[in-house]
Amino acid sequence: MSSYEEIEDEGIDLSSRLLAFLLLGITLILIGIAVLVVASLVLDGSGNLGGVILIGPIPIVFGAGPDAEWLIALSNSYSCKRSLISSIE
Repeated sequence: MSSYEEIEDEGIDLSSRLLAFLLLGITLILIGIAVLVVASLVLDGSGNLGGVILIGPIPIVFGAGPDAEWLIALSNSYSCKRSLISSIE
């Protein structure tokens, strides 16, 4: 009996698990966006935002707000550190 048959016998198909994780990730992203929008409205738009989206080895760094340059620098250094660690492993 293969491992796929064992998983299927347990009643949970492997593809349904992957779909559940995909939906969980999308849900968490949407919740995060909603939190940022609400925080921006409550703070009268004086919040800061910065982050990195990694698409393969290419980082897309973004930021907005009065202290955005620090957030962009921190995000960029974090993405470079993660790229170096990934290349070593």
